[in-house]
Amino acid sequence: MLQVPAARGACLLLLLARLGAFFIPIRLNQIELCVTAIISFADMGSDVFSISVNYRDGNIGLASALLATVLLSMSFQILFVVVAHRHHCKRRLMLEILFVITGVKPFVDTWRILNGTANAGGSISSKQERVGCEVAEIVCESVPTALMQMHDLLGATKLSIATVFSILMSCLSIATITTSMFFDFDTDPVGRSKSPMFYGVVPDSTIRKLLVKVRCSHRLHVPQLA
Repeated sequence: MLQVPAARGACLLLLLARLGAFFIPIRLNQIELCVTAIISFADMGSDVFSISVNYRDGNIGLASALLATVLLSMSFQILFVVVAHRHHCKRRLMLEILFVITGVKPFVDTWRILNGTANAGGSISSKQERVGCEVAEIVCESVPTALMQMHDLLGATKLSIATVFSILMSCLSIATITTSMFFDFDTDPVGRSKSPMFYGVVPDSTIRKLLVKVRCSHRLHVPQLA
């Protein structure tokens, strides 16, 4: 039954991609970067909302555990940012840390990548910085919060909309971010030129890239929800 909606979704995205080839002067990877940043921000927002709801309902244990995962993810991202920008001035470093704390770091990294803004003076590129922060978010926040809330939901006597929404956003974030990282590295022109035997799984055609991405995301998030 899950294959039917997926097939319909793939057909719809295929149609939109063909129309976009004529009316939208933007590449598929640029759209993918923007969507990934939005989903990442929405995932953190849903976790914060779920924490507040659980505290309000008296579920202190779950709320504290969820808060710990969010703080752990933020701590690792800040540590990664400090390492990446340790050669910059203190004002620039504090600004980068503020981006992490406010949750807008995915948008900042996406803007830098789309505009080709080099991380001048930094230890790593903007693309590598984005991947590092996304890995910290998945490992420390998205996966643990999804598992803990699923466990709590199975034993709950009352369905919590906030919990369900947070679980859905975490699963969507995991599927989208992991697929995005795979695409970023596999479609990197430098990587393909240096090691064509390792890179190049994703075809060069825009339509085929879109279909592969839909299939990968479907395979990643449907088993989590099941």
